[in-house]
Amino acid sequence: MIGDPGSAPGPVIPPASEARIPVRIERTPPPALAPLRHREPMSMTFGFRRVDRNGRLNARGVVRVLGWGPDVVLEMDCAGEQVLVVRAAEEGSRPGHPGSLHVPVRLRRRLGIEADDQVLPMADPGAGVLMLSPARLVGELVSARIAEAGRG
Repeated sequence: MIGDPGSAPGPVIPPASEARIPVRIERTPPPALAPLRHREPMSMTFGFRRVDRNGRLNARGVVRVLGWGPDVVLEMDCAGEQVLVVRAAEEGSRPGHPGSLHVPVRLRRRLGIEADDQVLPMADPGAGVLMLSPARLVGELVSARIAEAGRG
């Protein structure tokens, strides 16, 4: 029965008198992509680490990549807002076992690195250099790049 609340409406079939209108779909080629720039394989090794209250941090992976063992004497100094670590010709500190580094208090104070702060050790084996960047600095650099990309 029509109008019965329990029945569902039947299919809607258009009358035979209506003609179908053909639809034409044009295919457009995809937009041209910028060519990929070839990059040299990344040779750097890095990973965030926490500094303990004595200025030590476990940098086993980056120290290993550089081939620095407990017998290697290291020299540390500030390079801008980062700590630069290289092999020393004479006196310096040695990587602790297993692969921990000790950042001297004078450098920590100069850069505002405190206990439990994170730093980013970055090793470049080709140059034989280790750079320690405070996480605060890394965050500022990333924020600046994101802001540049947004304006671009």
